[in-house]
Amino acid sequence: MAALTSIRNPSRVKETLLFFCTDNKEVGLEILEPEKPPRDGPRGMKPGGENLRLPTANTGTDDTVSGLVKHPGSMVAVVFQQLIRVYGILEKGEISLVSPGVLKLTRRPTTKKNALAGCTDGESLGWLYYLNTDDPPKLYQYKLDNFSNAAVGPQATPDPETTLSAYYKCVDQSRVCIYQMVGKKDLYYYEVTGDGNSNNGKIDNSSNAAKKTPIATAVIDNNAYCYYINDDSHIVRTVREGSGKWTNSIEATDNTWSLGPITAVAALDGTSITVRQAYENDDGFMTWVDTSVGQ
Repeated sequence: MAALTSIRNPSRVKETLLFFCTDNKEVGLEILEPEKPPRDGPRGMKPGGENLRLPTANTGTDDTVSGLVKHPGSMVAVVFQQLIRVYGILEKGEISLVSPGVLKLTRRPTTKKNALAGCTDGESLGWLYYLNTDDPPKLYQYKLDNFSNAAVGPQATPDPETTLSAYYKCVDQSRVCIYQMVGKKDLYYYEVTGDGNSNNGKIDNSSNAAKKTPIATAVIDNNAYCYYINDDSHIVRTVREGSGKWTNSIEATDNTWSLGPITAVAALDGTSITVRQAYENDDGFMTWVDTSVGQ
């Protein structure tokens, strides 16, 4: 499935910027404006209608890069050093900045898989997570601020076909990367707390997750929200308050979701989170608004 990621526009906070991989392996951008509802109602957003859709400036490179974005693949959008940056996987497996422009990372991190996640503090610190080229692969962390690149520790044991999602909480300066462990369907997380300590844990009651489920996360204040697809092709949400357990799991049964990438963005007022996924055989995005946030 095509890579998909979204982020709130920090300069126009009512806008959500939705980045995706086009059929010709370029990065597309759709600008979603809440005051302009989707023309086909709850079914989802159709590109090119009420919202602006355009390719990003992806043709400039620091050195010759052919093929651009891997398709299917994975992308992540973050705010780092006062700029919205989108990172993705190139056709040869190199993890690279793919918007604005294409710029290879200093340490040239490489993967054979389609999993990529990332998070930042919104300013000068940032991390990318991916599966390295070992067999079986290890979960690696690339630091955007100092270019260090190493396996996370204590060592996580990710499934070779897992997807990834990561988030950063400004409240306690912690960061988390979520994945499926080898041989299991449950979701697990690798966490680094604000004091620098790290640990691995299991997301409670996530054994209903589909194999190779997409994962999306969003943060509101001190709460982290994790979304995934279960064996019934429904979207499931679970919540973690502070450093506690993952609880308050709910299942949305209104729609059937695929195992393609999902992305989540919190509302400005913190009262809802919108989850999106591209349709498999149509132009547009399925949308679910989680209004149970905070309940």
